[in-house]
Amino acid sequence: MPINFCLLNTRSINRKELCINDYVSENDIDILAMTETWLREDDEFSIAEICPMGYHFYHVTRKNARGGGVGLLLKKYIKVKKQSQRKFSSFEYIDVTLNCHFFSNKIAIIWKELAIDSSHCNQRNQEEQYAQFVKFINFQEVTEHEIENVIDKVGKKSCELDPVPAKIFQGCQKTLLPIITKISNKSLQSGCMPEKLKEAVLKPKLKKDSLEYEEYTNFRPISNLKFLSKVIVKVAAV
Repeated sequence: MPINFCLLNTRSINRKELCINDYVSENDIDILAMTETWLREDDEFSIAEICPMGYHFYHVTRKNARGGGVGLLLKKYIKVKKQSQRKFSSFEYIDVTLNCHFFSNKIAIIWKELAIDSSHCNQRNQEEQYAQFVKFINFQEVTEHEIENVIDKVGKKSCELDPVPAKIFQGCQKTLLPIITKISNKSLQSGCMPEKLKEAVLKPKLKKDSLEYEEYTNFRPISNLKFLSKVIVKVAAV
């Protein structure tokens, strides 16, 4: 199962939150490291906007000055442990240890202003992103009991794309459990989610009730996956 890692010089996150949110969601980025975030400690709205469902965000701001700042946007199944770090007046950095059961890797994000004439710097196209892939060799299959626990956590919420409502599925759970377990293990072993299970129902939701309905940017997309897709996603995070 590969890990998608991306590094982006945002040159201020302000008014780019939804673009970054969409990029991370559409490309299934696991870890996005950002420089020049230009965030402040109280920028709660921007932080909420930039995070797709199932992600969390860590950042360090530039103290007593404009600009700078670094951030780390990553999926919630990746556990984060912050390391002790020194304070510098010329740059900001985040030093953390990331763990998602399969790997443990120390990562440091550093940004520093360099006194280089801007005429010598080439502007990079924002679409030119690089992803680093790490393959997992060892994999432990999940049991029917573990799948049953995951199904209980997923709940009874259905998706319009489900062949049967979740409540009816609950009644057939014991019969279908071996099949679901086999599909989940097959998906994790191959590192692949079937195309049909990637489909979701997207519904727009206003960011705030006071905003105008006619303005597209006032909405955020809310996705609802199929019941089986939710189970596999949850299993991958366990």
